Amino acid sequence: MALRSGLLAAVGCLFALLEVVAGQLQQQQQGQSAAPPPARRHPNDRMLEVHGVFMAVSFVALLPISVIFAATRDRLWGPRIWFQAHRALNLVASVLITIGAILGIVGWVQIKNLGHVKRILLAHMVIGLILFGFVLIQVSAALARPSPKSNLRRVWAPVHHNVGRLALLLGFSNAIIGAYAAHMEADWYIWICVVWGVVMLVGIALIAYSRTRPVRPAAEGKLPSGAASGAQPRYTANDTAYA
Repeated sequence: MALRSGLLAAVGCLFALLEVVAGQLQQQQQGQSAAPPPARRHPNDRMLEVHGVFMAVSFVALLPISVIFAATRDRLWGPRIWFQAHRALNLVASVLITIGAILGIVGWVQIKNLGHVKRILLAHMVIGLILFGFVLIQVSAALARPSPKSNLRRVWAPVHHNVGRLALLLGFSNAIIGAYAAHMEADWYIWICVVWGVVMLVGIALIAYSRTRPVRPAAEGKLPSGAASGAQPRYTANDTAYA
């Protein structure tokens, strides 16, 4: 039930933001016909473009795909494949987000020194810092993941799952806000929305399909490598699902 509500909210958010983006693009096109395009307001365009690309790739593609692996894990992939893919995608995304955050902060300082800070840019910066905090929480939670038999698992699981879901929606929204604040071309909006929309729709289809599949035999009590040697297992069949 929670999964269905979350998916419906994601789809509703997508269509609402697409409508807003379409309106903003129409206003930009009308404004460009009457006036020259606005001049760049910061001294290092390339740095902020890299910031935008790293953040968009992470929050629009890598993190949503990692969640899809987790949401369909028992029925489509099994414990070995889904966990390694989920961890690898999150690791790459965390590195890109960290680099992007550093570039964003440097760019913010440069823009602030020029006195060109507007509310939309301030909102983008605040949301970005919140998202970076979410990333730190998720990384810390992954490193300090309690045993599936521990009572702390009941607290850890919903926090880890729901912070991740919130980060996805907030990250996509901030990507749109950032593109608008930086006066990016229409192609940026289109690609952000198309990639996010495709990933979400494919994810919804895979989750729905996985509900019709039986649990893979490899997921029934079989542990990942390391469990046989006495190390704490990363996954068991009793582990709570993301859904």
